[in-house]
This record gives sequence, C-alpha cells and structure tokens, in this order.
Amino acid sequence: MSLGGVAEKALELDAEKAIIIGKWRGDSGKIQFFRTSVKGLDVVPPLIYVKGVKLRRDFE
Repeated sequence: MSLGGVAEKALELDAEKAIIIGKWRGDSGKIQFFRTSVKGLDVVPPLIYVKGVKLRRDFE
C-alpha cells in the first residue's frame, strides 16, 4: 500500500496517528510515526531503525 493509501485508510478510520513498519537493509527494521491531517500524513519524530529483526515466519 502506498503512503497515500495509508493516509486515506487512516482518515477513513478516523485515526489520529499511524505507524508504518518498513524495510531497511532488506529486513523489517524501519519504524515511522505519522499524524493524520486533511492534507495527508505528517511525519512525527522519532524515526527508528532496528537491526537484527526476525519475523515469526523465520522461526518456523
């Protein structure tokens, strides 16, 4: 889903905030926080990078 799609869904659900967990160096390790507005999503600090993330499916 695109950032615009996330913004639309957040507004549809009347959410004040959104969190996106994205890829960083090939793993899920980038966590971004956003505040919703009529214009879309506004980035809210901090931007978090996590190293060595393992997903549940990696253990099975």
